[in-house]
Amino acid sequence: MVPTFANGWSGFTYRLQGNVVRLEGPASGGASGTTATTLSAGFRPVANRAFACAQSGGTAGSDITVTVSSLGVVQIFYPAGIAQAYVDGITYTVD
Repeated sequence: MVPTFANGWSGFTYRLQGNVVRLEGPASGGASGTTATTLSAGFRPVANRAFACAQSGGTAGSDITVTVSSLGVVQIFYPAGIAQAYVDGITYTVD
């Protein structure tokens, strides 16, 4: 699915395989700490989750964190100078 993005974010998708949600692709365009999207019901984790992600355009070793709340709110946190956050590899189960 292509999410409805907020706050200037764009780029990534998500899908459900069985009871596992997978986020895929690069996320870019939004300000750190802002909501990128809110996932539809059925794609939300039971509890709040946080994930470390790869990045491009910043200093090597810069930390990027993507959070997905139990309400489906996806937020991306990164230091200055980051061009994209790669959400590939973010997976979690839903009930």
